[in-house]
Amino acid sequence: MEKLFRSLGMTDKDGKVFGVEEIRRQVMSSLGVSEPSMETVDIPGPPFDSFADCCEACLALPAPGDEEFEDMPEAARVLAVAAAFAQEITEGTWAFLENTEDAYADRTADSLRAVGMPEMAEAFGADLAAYRASEGKPALHRYAEVPLREAVLAYANGHPEVFGAPAGSEA
Repeated sequence: MEKLFRSLGMTDKDGKVFGVEEIRRQVMSSLGVSEPSMETVDIPGPPFDSFADCCEACLALPAPGDEEFEDMPEAARVLAVAAAFAQEITEGTWAFLENTEDAYADRTADSLRAVGMPEMAEAFGADLAAYRASEGKPALHRYAEVPLREAVLAYANGHPEVFGAPAGSEA
């Protein structure tokens, strides 16, 4: 490879062959691509005006299975799971069960109860049991996403401490 790099002129002023990082930079530059950069944006905080802002903040919380998850306050764990479920049900509950780890599924019914959706929690519990007991996909209860999104939004606004704001504050 050294011969190839030398024949391509991939050497520094002292005649040393470029390292991998310099080769990558040169290739990217020749293609007109600048150095990759990571752009950060501020995650919205409470009070949330929309479910979209609330969901963005909740999905930034550690997920079940992450080391930090169990160290979070209960309200943060509830929101991490409930927001993920509320986001996924637009694609169907099977997407949620198939796209998430058991750690999410095992916490979903309790999170739904915590945000004030006990009937949905019971339906999800039944669906989860049927899903796990069957090779096929048993009939699912229909989940109304709008009331769930409203419940998650209200719960998040009622727990601003999850997002670094003092409890009882308007962030």
